[in-house]
Amino acid sequence: MKTLSWQARKKLRKHSNEMISLRKMMEEELETEEAVIKKLIAHPKGVMLWSNKTIDLFHDRCREDIVYVDATGSIVKKAKGKTSPFYVYEMVVRNPFKGSSPVPVATYITNDHTTASISFFLGSFLTDVIRLHGRGAKQRPVMLICDGSTVLMQSMAYHFCGVSLQELLSRYYSICRQNYHLAMHVFGLMTQATTMSELDEVVTSAVVVFSSSHSDRNVGKHFENLQGLLTNSAQSNLDDSTIVEDCVVIIM
Repeated sequence: MKTLSWQARKKLRKHSNEMISLRKMMEEELETEEAVIKKLIAHPKGVMLWSNKTIDLFHDRCREDIVYVDATGSIVKKAKGKTSPFYVYEMVVRNPFKGSSPVPVATYITNDHTTASISFFLGSFLTDVIRLHGRGAKQRPVMLICDGSTVLMQSMAYHFCGVSLQELLSRYYSICRQNYHLAMHVFGLMTQATTMSELDEVVTSAVVVFSSSHSDRNVGKHFENLQGLLTNSAQSNLDDSTIVEDCVVIIM
C-alpha cells in the first residue's frame, strides 16, 4: 500500500525530477497570496517553506510566548547515494487557540546540517518577517527553546541575539552570577523583616521575579520593589553603640 501511495503521488508531480517539479510549483504559487515554497536550493538540496500567514502568527506569538526550533530526521528518507540524511528543521509556536496543536511557522528540509545552512534558513525567514512588519519586528522572542544541537544554538545566537554562541554563554554566566548575589541579598531582607506584612512583601516580589520565564511589566514592578527595599535597608542607620567588642587573647 505504501508503494502504491508513493506511485500515485509521483504521477501528480509537475516533472519527473523532484527539484524541477518543486520549481514549477513555486512559480505557480508566486502568482497567489498563499505562496508557501519560498526558496529552493539545488546543491546541497533544500527547500524552505512558510507563508505570510505563518509570518503573521510568528510575529504575534513571539512577543508573548515561547518559540521552539527543532529538527527531526525521521520524516524524509535518505536519498540514494547521499551520505547525509535529510532533516526537517521547524520553527514552531503554540497555537493561539487553547487545546489546539502547535503550529510550524517555518520549515526547512535539507541534507546540509551546518551552521551556515541553518543560519541561511533563519536569516531568510527573519528577512521576510521584517519585510512584512518593519524593522521593529526584529526584536527577539521572549524565549527560544531548542535541543542541544550546537549548530542550532550557534545559528539562533547570531540571528536572534546578534552575538556568537560563546559571547552569549558568557553573558548568561554573568547574569547568573548577578542573580546569585541578588538572591543572597533578598534572603537577607527576609531575615530583617520585623512583621509578617514586611516578610510577605519580600517573598511575593521574590517569587514573581525568580519564577518568571521572561520579563514583563509585572516582573519589572516587583523587581523595582526589591531594589527599593534593598536600597532602604542599606541606607538604614545601624546603632552600633551597644555592640561590645570581644578581645581574644592568643597564648603562644
